Amino acid sequence: MRILGFKCHCYIVTVARCKGTTSLSRSLHRHRAGIIERGESETIGVPHALHSATSDIGSRLSGVLANGAISATAIVNVEQGAIASITHVWTFDEFYTAQAIDGLPKNKDGLYGRDELADLARVNIEGLKEFNYFTFATVDKNELRVGDPKAGDYWLEHKDGVLSLHFTLPLETPLPLQTKGFGFIVTDPSYFIAFELAPRDAAKLNPTAPKSCKIAVVEPKETEEEKKLNGAFSQQMSAASMFGVGPPKRIEVDCSN
Repeated sequence: MRILGFKCHCYIVTVARCKGTTSLSRSLHRHRAGIIERGESETIGVPHALHSATSDIGSRLSGVLANGAISATAIVNVEQGAIASITHVWTFDEFYTAQAIDGLPKNKDGLYGRDELADLARVNIEGLKEFNYFTFATVDKNELRVGDPKAGDYWLEHKDGVLSLHFTLPLETPLPLQTKGFGFIVTDPSYFIAFELAPRDAAKLNPTAPKSCKIAVVEPKETEEEKKLNGAFSQQMSAASMFGVGPPKRIEVDCSN
């Protein structure tokens, strides 16, 4: 069993050839408890929480910046008169890709196809489930849950030397086209995983979406209260900003006009 590596902000989590039931979700729980565990995999490091690691950020900075974050894009699917689902594409860098595919068999064409990567995709989707797939949707500030991807609605693709995880999350409640105030963010609130929206075409609509539908990436708005906020939270945000991670951008969709 292998778990894809992600960029984190104090240590680097690499691909683990795991023993027993080690999983992505288990690694995340360890991180959030501020634990570093070794010996269960050939190479795995689990970070302390940011608020407990700011004292030695400088000594670890160069190692972290040498590895890229997850580049994320999202397609919002408008089907049968409703906003129905979100298709994510998360692209990993060459460093993690090389370790993820190390030792995996290739197909008859000498490539890593969906079949060869199927188990790796399944393990990661299962690990993401308990974290709501890091997808937080709202309608007028009211939470809107997403469902689980169906079999066949997720896969890994190896292209141009990197891996990309594709998966589609249905909205638990499809939204009528006249709905206003729908949007979502893709983020890990603990900053264990560094998500960055792709610099181009980070948010799109499916090709058959009504022309009345519009999609936009919106910069986060900071209230006066948030500007004055101090203490542990502001220190954590400051530390995260040192790594190029700030408040997540929001993807908004409006089909009401």
